[in-house]
Order: sequence, then C-alpha cells, then structure tokens
Amino acid sequence: MIGIVFGSLEGQILECNDAFLHITGYTREDARQQQISWLKMTPPEYAHLDIRAWEEMHTKEVMTPFEKEYIRKDG
Repeated sequence: MIGIVFGSLEGQILECNDAFLHITGYTREDARQQQISWLKMTPPEYAHLDIRAWEEMHTKEVMTPFEKEYIRKDG
C-alpha cells in the first residue's frame, strides 16, 4: 500500500487516497470534515522531513515526494 496525501502548510489534509486513510485509521468523512492534521499526526522524529519540504517549497515552489510515518487515529 502506498498512502498519498496532499496538505496545506497549516496542516490541513487537502486530498488523500484510500490507502492513506486505511494506513492511518481515518475515514473519508474525517478528511471531509477536516478532522485530520498531518502536523498533529507527525511523530517528532519525522519533523525534520517536513521542515526540509517546507524549505524546498519556498525556494523551488515544488516539493520532492518523501516517505515518513504518521501516528494512527487510534494512537
């Protein structure tokens, strides 16, 4: 499974696939109601990847896809 998510810099999930929802334990309704925040789901040890991505977005206006872990809805 490959979970794919597109999010805002503020942490909102703008779009995600069913694999991402399955992996993280959230529902499509959670996503529609904006009850998912990729910032809150990110373990501290992966924060550096987000920082690198933000920097790349600001300098190149694009971001290289990367892998990281998330905290599931059930903890």
